[in-house]
Amino acid sequence: MDLCPVCQASSVVRRIDFGAQPISNRYLAFDTHPGPLYPLQLGQCTRCALLFLVNPPPVEELVSRYDWITYLEPEAHLDDLAEILAKLPGLSPESRLCGLTDKDDSTLARMQRRGFSRSHRLDPLTDLELSAGAGLETIQGRIRPEGVPAWRTRWGPCDLIIGRQILEHTFAPTRFITALKQLLAPGGYLVFEVPDSEQALTDLDYLMIWEQHTLYFTMATLIGTLNGYGLDVVWSSVFPYASENSLVAIARLGTPRTLAPATAAAECARAERYSAHFAERAQSLRTALSQHRQAGGKVALLGAGHLACAFLSIYGLGDLIEFVADDHPPKIGLYLPGSRLPILPSSALVEHGITWCLLTMRPDREEAVIDRQRPFLESGGQFFSILPASPRHLEIRHG
Repeated sequence: MDLCPVCQASSVVRRIDFGAQPISNRYLAFDTHPGPLYPLQLGQCTRCALLFLVNPPPVEELVSRYDWITYLEPEAHLDDLAEILAKLPGLSPESRLCGLTDKDDSTLARMQRRGFSRSHRLDPLTDLELSAGAGLETIQGRIRPEGVPAWRTRWGPCDLIIGRQILEHTFAPTRFITALKQLLAPGGYLVFEVPDSEQALTDLDYLMIWEQHTLYFTMATLIGTLNGYGLDVVWSSVFPYASENSLVAIARLGTPRTLAPATAAAECARAERYSAHFAERAQSLRTALSQHRQAGGKVALLGAGHLACAFLSIYGLGDLIEFVADDHPPKIGLYLPGSRLPILPSSALVEHGITWCLLTMRPDREEAVIDRQRPFLESGGQFFSILPASPRHLEIRHG
């Protein structure tokens, strides 16, 4: 029986079963094996409406084997966020601020420039007993109530705790948030930032699903989740970005309460629509690529990151693609997990006679990337995007 990881209700429905999928950061040295595969299933609690991965891969399997893999989070909104945090009632330059991971360093730096000098971040070595390069998938599991007494002794209770882009990675969110509540000083604030799933659900963007993210929030389910843990949200906002908005909520200790039934029903209806159209989206993409190949065209992807891996594996399109291009030196010569397609330098687009190049990066980066591929354009090649948020999306242009 499936249980909701947040409210523990058994009223869980499995929305989409994507089948066995690769770990997207497990690049391959050879093309003889797809790498480890794990079931990828999206479930939803009909009580609190949260979307989550059912039985996600083990944490140890998510750990990157390569130190050159990095994930960049949007930060254009952080100046505005820091201004809001600095003006929260009860906060002063004497307040203690705490960040959870290196994702919070840039926010703490902004707060320090505003006079909040008593700030620190949990140290992987001394606070969490991890290596200095530990990733979010590992850190989230070490933030638990057992560690709080030592942290409070070392740093004291915290008036403001910042957790950017980590809540969606948690395997045991109840344990995680309980620890933060215990670390909080009376009247203190918790700040959470997570990716916004609402637009992806509306746009039928199935590349939102990533084995590294166990939880998927809209603003309604983020606030509902925090309320369920006895946290009152005193401020929240959606910060818009080209491909995936950021949700931010600031909360204080309050009284637990459940999501309104009407809100839960609306969230479930949106997810039900999302699941109902998956097969149609997969077939539409296959048809577009197959027809182009039948007409003599050749297709490659540009950008060998987790979105490329998901596009090929979730939709099952690896047999229609020649290779994946990427100019990051450590990737060249490796193979993409799952599809086992070779990773070649972008010069191969012209050398191999590619006619369609599918972009896998954020829409706001597309123009700069295309500008560096003038030889491909001059050879008659065309660029499309795998992302529905892009005006170049393959289905929009050839749907």
